[in-house]
Amino acid sequence: MFDNLIWSTDAFIFAVIAGIGLIGLIILLVADAATDIDLPFVGNDNSPIVDLGPIAVNTQVLMGFLAAFGAGGWVATGYFEIAPVWAGLAGVIPGLVVAVITSFGYRTFKKSEATSGFSLRDLVGTRGMVTLEIKPDSPGRISYSHGAESHTALAVGTGDVAIVEGRQVEVVGMVGQFLQVKAI
Repeated sequence: MFDNLIWSTDAFIFAVIAGIGLIGLIILLVADAATDIDLPFVGNDNSPIVDLGPIAVNTQVLMGFLAAFGAGGWVATGYFEIAPVWAGLAGVIPGLVVAVITSFGYRTFKKSEATSGFSLRDLVGTRGMVTLEIKPDSPGRISYSHGAESHTALAVGTGDVAIVEGRQVEVVGMVGQFLQVKAI
């Protein structure tokens, strides 16, 4: 496979660029899947820096471009002994193709990801029942229905009086990550 490859400095540099792009893309895809993060470069849907329209560039797209650009340049210089300037231009073509594929693929997968459908702030006005006593100095737990599902959440009261188990409550706000409730 590598019998006809000429390892010039140019071929080595293109191979390093391809390796950086490929490793970076793998790390970003694994990190995104494991932590549900989105790393913006420019024009990302979640945190736009520059609006580039439907084909926005993010870090994953940039890494895909680098991997294909480096591979294209590596093949051009290492196998075909093309001058580095022309090899760089030859690397742009596969780089752009992979960038477009990565952009559309990334956006398609992002759109298909499930979301929770609501935030805790959307629960203001929701009624529920205390399942673990809410003391004045410590949170308790409430059970409530949202949509067709039952949920539980940690909650704190609004006053200096404990709210006992089984008591009906209404969500009136948020205190940090806790729902704030009052007895009804």
